[in-house]
Amino acid sequence: MNELIKNKSFLLIVFGQGSSGLGNTFSVFIMSWLLYDLTGSIFAMGTIWFVYVTSMIICHIISGPYLDRYDKKYIMIFSEWMKALIFVLPFISLISGNLTAEILYIVVILLGLIEPLFRPACMSYLTSIIKEKNLLKANATLESVLQIMMVVGPSLGGLLIGIFKPETVIFTLIIVLTFSGVMLLFVPKENRSWVTEERSSWFSEFKEGLNFFKQNRLFLWIAGLIFFVNLGSGATQPMLLPFVLEVLNGNSLQYGFISSGVAFGMLLGSLLVSHLRKIGSLKLIMLGALTLSGFCLMWIGSVSEFYLAFSLILLYGLFIVTFNINNTTLYQQRVPANIRGRVFLVRGLLARIGIPVGAIIGALIAEFIGFRSLFMLLGALTIIPCIIAWNLPSFNQLNSYKEQDENKVSI
Repeated sequence: MNELIKNKSFLLIVFGQGSSGLGNTFSVFIMSWLLYDLTGSIFAMGTIWFVYVTSMIICHIISGPYLDRYDKKYIMIFSEWMKALIFVLPFISLISGNLTAEILYIVVILLGLIEPLFRPACMSYLTSIIKEKNLLKANATLESVLQIMMVVGPSLGGLLIGIFKPETVIFTLIIVLTFSGVMLLFVPKENRSWVTEERSSWFSEFKEGLNFFKQNRLFLWIAGLIFFVNLGSGATQPMLLPFVLEVLNGNSLQYGFISSGVAFGMLLGSLLVSHLRKIGSLKLIMLGALTLSGFCLMWIGSVSEFYLAFSLILLYGLFIVTFNINNTTLYQQRVPANIRGRVFLVRGLLARIGIPVGAIIGALIAEFIGFRSLFMLLGALTIIPCIIAWNLPSFNQLNSYKEQDENKVSI
């Protein structure tokens, strides 16, 4: 950990990750709040989330092949400055009194098209400034920062809007994102020794990213697990409000705690992973964490006490992030540098698709069989793929990866 703290480039990346995460959570919160203030429509708030996620999926599809063509340093800077520029539109509209719902939808679409660029570029760039032996701690630290922003962002946004005018909050966000981009100018360029002058078409390069998963069955199966995890997450998040009010007989404050419980758990898990060495094989850690997350979801379906439900939601987030951090590190170590960016984006695309699919399926299932049965089913949808994975020969490679890491000479 001391090596990471002394690494100035890594500290600048941490600041950029924090700014990007804060911009993400702030943007959706503020846009939703402004839209509801304009229209008073709950349905409109739901559609703005759908539009945002759909735009992110489009970004994953289009930008994947191009991510590896450019220095990841400049992609991160571009992402921060473009988000700052996009926020200028609602800022000017607010101070001129011309803000409309159409403007907010345009802003959300543009943000959705830009936001997915920073994280895969950051994960790919990290291998240029961090020794391989420190990647796990570096990923855990960045994940901790991201989860802190997810926990603090909505609450801080609500507090600032309550104290200041929305245009003041948006202007502050513009300054933070602009400054973040300036700070990233001081990190070194990406190590691009693998770059060649030959460039293929968009389709060829996107296909190359897909072919990596086809040729590496382990990563294909892991991508499938991520889809089911995000399907469960996409179905769980929208159902928390009616679950707290109707099943737990809770109130708005308790809903706030429950909805933040996953982020709290992920923060705790990130801190735990960053301070502990691996216990057991990577197969045991990753599949064990996902299996336990599934049991947490099933257990939520049987509880009636708020504190027990909150504890289970917190544990769910802890187990999910344990899997995510080790999974990200695995990709950084094993995916060739020349296709790493597009592979990360293909992985992100598979993950994003699961969220809206889960949201639709979750709403339909809850309507017909109730919330308790919904959580039982979501838990089973996580556990069953894990049981299958335990018995697949491809996942035995995770044990050999751990042995290779331990015997590798540090660089």
